[in-house]
Order: sequence, then structure tokens, then C-alpha cells
Amino acid sequence: MITPQYREKKSLLQENWPPKWFLTYADLATLTMTFFIVLATMLALNIPLSVLADKKMQKLIAEEAKKLEEVTMLTEREKKVLKELQDLEVEQIESIIQLEKLKAFAEEIRRYIKINKLEDFISVEEGKWKVKIVPLVPFLFAKGKAVLNPEAEVFLDKIAEFLKKYPSYIKIEGHTDNIPIKNPLFPSNWELSIARANSVLRYFLEKHKIPIERIEAIGYGEYRPKFPNDTEENRAKNRRVVLEISPLMGKDFPNKQKQPS
Repeated sequence: MITPQYREKKSLLQENWPPKWFLTYADLATLTMTFFIVLATMLALNIPLSVLADKKMQKLIAEEAKKLEEVTMLTEREKKVLKELQDLEVEQIESIIQLEKLKAFAEEIRRYIKINKLEDFISVEEGKWKVKIVPLVPFLFAKGKAVLNPEAEVFLDKIAEFLKKYPSYIKIEGHTDNIPIKNPLFPSNWELSIARANSVLRYFLEKHKIPIERIEAIGYGEYRPKFPNDTEENRAKNRRVVLEISPLMGKDFPNKQKQPS
């Protein structure tokens, strides 16, 4: 049985429905849906997404948001939510634009490799915020050595030409197989991997004058194999130096100081 008190509460709810914030959130939901419809349409039509990140466009969005605040008389909490949604949309747009640029950068590397007939020597791997150039054969160094082979210098010269044309941040990774090494120069595979990465770094710095703030070297030893160390062929593939390249596309693009999670 419905009590009079319950009927009164239900009546009060009906009288105050919808609440002030309801229309605001309904508008935001509609705007969000419209944003993704426009985004999907632009991708389908291959329209540059940079249009959405244009300063004029962002100013227009801010002006419309301000009008919405004035019309609906938002509370402080609602204003904060609106601001967070706006920031999220801009951040999403910028991330998509950066990923598009990275994809174009990877294609540029592949084109350069093809023009210079390097397809038999290296492969290109795309990550979320970087591109990796991976040698397909261990031709940079002799087994157990950290001195660059003459053919390695020819290869690095071609890569350096590309890096000069397209400014990038370069991380050089040294890797080895799991066969233990112990001599006066290299007490372990870890030291050998670092020495190899440093040899490539020094070559780029000294011969090609790549700015030192754009380059670093790191050694992983045997601990990040690309293939199981169960055959001589696989161990040879694991003895490698990988160039991880992040294109420098402006202050907002991920680089040495800032990497998106």
C-alpha cells in the first residue's frame, strides 16, 4: 500500500524534474556524440585531423562553452566537469594527430630504405610513439667485438642522412645473445651491449655531428632477446643494435622529456 508520505515525495520529484544540471549533461552527451561522428567522418573522407586542433577551432569551442555556462548557470562542480571534458577532447584530438604524424614518419623511413636499397639489411617496426630500425643481420660488429665493421659505417652514414633531414630523438639499444662472455674488455654480455651501443652513438656524434641532446645509448645484454636463443641463427639475430627513433614534431610531441603512458 502506498502511503501518503511516499505519494508526497513522488510528487515533489515530479515537480522538480528535470533538475538544472540534467539539461547541461544532456547537451554535453549530444556534443560528445557529435564530436565522434565528425571524427569518424573525417577519417572516412581522409580529411586532415589537424583542422580540429587549429587555434581558431579551439577558440570557437571555448566561446561556445562559455555561452553554455552563461545560459545554463552551471554550478562550480558542473563547470569543472565541463572543463575536464573539453580538455579531454583536445587531448584526444592531439594524440590522434601525433599518431598520424608518426605513421607518416614511418612511411618516410620505409621509402628512404627502399630508395637506398637497404630492405635486405633492416626492418622498420612501429610502436605507439616511436619507430624502430632493426638490423636483419648482425653486420655492425664482429662476434664478441664492439668496434664497428667497415660495412656498418656505410649503413650508419645512410641512416644519419635521414636523421639530419628529419630531426628525431634517437635511443640506441645494444643487445647480445646468451652465450657468456668474459675477457678483460667485457666482463659480461651487459658490458658488451653497452659498448656496442656507445660505438654507434660516438659515430653519430663525431662524424655526423648529431646534437648530443638528441641521442642516448643503453645496453640490455642478453635480457631482451627477440628470438629464443636455441639455434645459432636465432642467437645471431639477437646480437643486434636497434635504433629507436621518436620524431621531433613540436613541443607537444612525445620526446625525451615527455612520453605518454
